[in-house]
Amino acid sequence: WRFNKYFAIGGGYVDLGELEARGNSIDEPNFTDTIEADALEAWVAGFLPISERFSLFGTLGAFNWDQEVDYADDNGTFSGDSDGTGMTYGVGANYAITERFGVHAAYSWYPEVGDLDDTGHENDRDFYGIGFTWLFGDLGKAAPVVAAAAVAVGAWLGVAMNGTVYPLVLTVGAMSVATALVAWTLVQRHGEAK
Repeated sequence: WRFNKYFAIGGGYVDLGELEARGNSIDEPNFTDTIEADALEAWVAGFLPISERFSLFGTLGAFNWDQEVDYADDNGTFSGDSDGTGMTYGVGANYAITERFGVHAAYSWYPEVGDLDDTGHENDRDFYGIGFTWLFGDLGKAAPVVAAAAVAVGAWLGVAMNGTVYPLVLTVGAMSVATALVAWTLVQRHGEAK
């Protein structure tokens, strides 16, 4: 949810991909190793307008990942599952084609996905993407509802992450509430933005 031209919050589901390795070695004859991972994330974004239509942005957030590993060789099979939490970081550029519609390119980094002790695999994941942006309108009186939703998602992620990034989640929630209250107060005093 984009509060203004400088600040937004968001979240979603991320497919972190699948990796399959096959090979043959002295230590591991005829092996197949398959790793799949996905995550739920919540983030805050800061925007730097370069022109009327073009802006750069950076994101900082938390993600809750799940990784599945299936390994097989001539000696047997292993299937494992691990999950955990971490911080995610990203950068990107956005171009507004119209007032409401735009395109963006983004890069996000998801470090240390996996658990060496549980599944034998831990990797950093990179995500490159191109997407579309649609702005639904000004926040106005909906600001408290959006802030409440942001806090609810943040609290849920905090619980899901075993409290490891709880301070960040609470800070994002408090910032969201503060931003929403300021926006709502300004709309009450000065009316909807034009």
